[in-house]
Amino acid sequence: MELMIQSDDGIPVTLVSLPTSSASSAPPKLTPFPSWDMHLRRKGDCNKIIEVNGLDVDSAGRLWVLDRGNGLCNGKIWTIDLNNNDRIELIHQFSFHDWMHYLVLDETNDGTFAYISRWERQNIIVFSLERNESWIVEMPGIEVFSIALSSPKDQKRRQLYLSKYYSNELFSTSVAELRKGSRFAIPELIGKWIAEQPYRMLIDNHGTMYAAFLWENYILSWNTFEPFQHKRFYRVSGMFANRQFTFSLDPNGTNFWMTEIDAKREPRYMLRLVKAAFGEKSSRSLPVTPANPTTTTISQKTKPISLASTESILVTTESSTPAEQLTATSGVQESRIQPDNSHKYRPFKNRITYKTDEMTVLYDNRGYDNLRFPFPDLLAAENPQPATGEENENQLNVRRVYEWPEEFDYEWPSKESRTEALEDGTYDPKARIKPLHMAVYGTRLFLGLFSVDGIPVTLVSLPTSSASSAPPKLTPFPSWDMHLRRKGDCNKIIEVNGLDVDSAGRLWVLDRGNVLCNGKIWTIDLNNNDRIELIHQFSFHDWMHYLVLDETNDGTFAYISRWEQQNIIVFSLERNESRIVKTPGIEVFSIALSPKDQEPRKLYLSKYYSDEMFSISVAALHSGTGIANPKLIGKWIAEQPYRMLIDNHGTMYAAFLWENYILSWNTSQPFQHKRFYRVSGIFANRQFTFSLDQNGTCFWIAEIDAKKEPRYMLRLVKAAFGEKSSRALPVTQANPTTTTISQKTKPMSLASTESILVTTESSTPAEQSTSQFGVQESRIQTENSHKYRPFKESDHL
Repeated sequence: MELMIQSDDGIPVTLVSLPTSSASSAPPKLTPFPSWDMHLRRKGDCNKIIEVNGLDVDSAGRLWVLDRGNGLCNGKIWTIDLNNNDRIELIHQFSFHDWMHYLVLDETNDGTFAYISRWERQNIIVFSLERNESWIVEMPGIEVFSIALSSPKDQKRRQLYLSKYYSNELFSTSVAELRKGSRFAIPELIGKWIAEQPYRMLIDNHGTMYAAFLWENYILSWNTFEPFQHKRFYRVSGMFANRQFTFSLDPNGTNFWMTEIDAKREPRYMLRLVKAAFGEKSSRSLPVTPANPTTTTISQKTKPISLASTESILVTTESSTPAEQLTATSGVQESRIQPDNSHKYRPFKNRITYKTDEMTVLYDNRGYDNLRFPFPDLLAAENPQPATGEENENQLNVRRVYEWPEEFDYEWPSKESRTEALEDGTYDPKARIKPLHMAVYGTRLFLGLFSVDGIPVTLVSLPTSSASSAPPKLTPFPSWDMHLRRKGDCNKIIEVNGLDVDSAGRLWVLDRGNVLCNGKIWTIDLNNNDRIELIHQFSFHDWMHYLVLDETNDGTFAYISRWEQQNIIVFSLERNESRIVKTPGIEVFSIALSPKDQEPRKLYLSKYYSDEMFSISVAALHSGTGIANPKLIGKWIAEQPYRMLIDNHGTMYAAFLWENYILSWNTSQPFQHKRFYRVSGIFANRQFTFSLDQNGTCFWIAEIDAKKEPRYMLRLVKAAFGEKSSRALPVTQANPTTTTISQKTKPMSLASTESILVTTESSTPAEQSTSQFGVQESRIQTENSHKYRPFKESDHL
């Protein structure tokens, strides 16, 4: 068996093999495939396997390997002949390197084709083995995410199925035109899954599709020979990861292999490999009761077992494939669980339970020690402090400023430039606008936008108020000239990954660069005609995540976090020097700086894939030692706070991936978080970004909804901090109060007097407001807005 592994620090090889069975109960070591020599490379050595982004095996026993390459090496397709001493051959090299997502093989009488999807691109790549030629097939309006090829039983009407990024829609297109070299296809909408973003899809020989979804703990199935109606095929409770499964069938299509991944801080297991043998359909079909689904968890005392063992796992499974229900033999703990929001969108309907043969646990890694490759050491948490104590609920006067229902537009230099951008795809008014960063100064608000197709500019400005109720056009900042660039033009703003304003009125812009241009720091003087200056250029381009400014008597410093790196960057303005400070065991995600009047000052760090929060003394960052040992402060109720901010009173605010609330904590007190703000009904991986104005009196929030049919695509609101109300209402966990905006309410500007009543708790002084008008107040049932573990009495919001 061959496995593709995500490239990360401490992972030297992204393609490994392991046996499908073993006489030992211990998980095997991973074998670099086809050899170490094909992976151990120097920088710029493009004759090696760089990073694997797709695997498939053809009928001749050749393993096809999709290699995405890197900034120095273009993407490739390798084949490895599994029947001929694993002989490797480079069969094609692309003219680009990119986030290619997956490939599927199509063997026909006219030759072998490979179909390849690419991240958020409105096209797929088709490769012909016989012609050694690849071409792009445009699919307007469909940002293709994952793909699957229909059963080979019906070659004449064979279909390629496509999932759409940030969507639950499933499409299909005929492969007949793809094989002929067509450069254009219009996929047909087939149906909608109950979850969004299936990252892995597979169709077996019987025509049953299996799909796994980002952040979901189940696999769904659908018989493609019947009208679209999905069923639940497999589910595991208690795991957390953005991709919890990958799976494959053996060459005969009789064994279904799955890896289960758990990325929690203290997982039951880090990685588990299981397999299921498809048998005959059971004569007994039981309806699943949504209120109390039955599932099974592995006892923590159960030892890892190999294929040689006879133990099996009882799981809840529904499938449209012939399947035999599992029987538990030993080492299994069966339990009842309360209905969770594993399906966050709507309940499963018309589910039928079938039987499957034995589901066997093959290998079970309960830690990092048994892996062949070195993983980053994890900092041991001593006496972690979970959130405890009673919380009070206040009401914050929040006012809607702007709302973009479906489309957006820019202030263009001319009509001709807008038309040209529409025609070449640089600008798409229906593209998903996703602000990741925000800063406010005076009467202007600045947004750093996520860079995707159709978004020509990643830094824009807009007024903080308007006499019109219509949402304003976005103004490229500081000018169009600083964004319109040719390939390789590094004297422009490439992609904004952080914003902050200093006391002198300079907007600091963290620019991550790209493969041709290194990252930079720009400053734009907002008090001097928006004069822009390049103040520092890094020696790398990278997924830099955020920056915060620290103005001291010794000068101005910027602290910068980087995706999944066990360090932060410290930049000194006066010395024009940046250096790396290592944070062993802490893959830093987001950062926040304590206020100036709190001594000793601290930089707070969140950890990637974790609910833990740490702090470092700022003095240690200035000491020049190059290493810091963060101290564990406590644990949030959710994982991965991607945005943290601390106001002048020392209150921290944090937003979390996939969560629809913002939490707060008074950093001058022991760690105890409260709910500051929540919005129901929106869905996105980052649902908020926020900022304070320069006086710290107005809290600005951008709300993002990435659903297919959102109530709004983007909404901008603000809240003015006033005096705390004397009325404090306890939060009832069973029925928390929240407020949703009536869908009939029109977009409005700051000039309007409407306000929004929201559930909020804050340790900052806050004015408890009363509802004015244009507001619809509602009660909602308790949901698992925290998906990772149930709220305890000490955790309730």
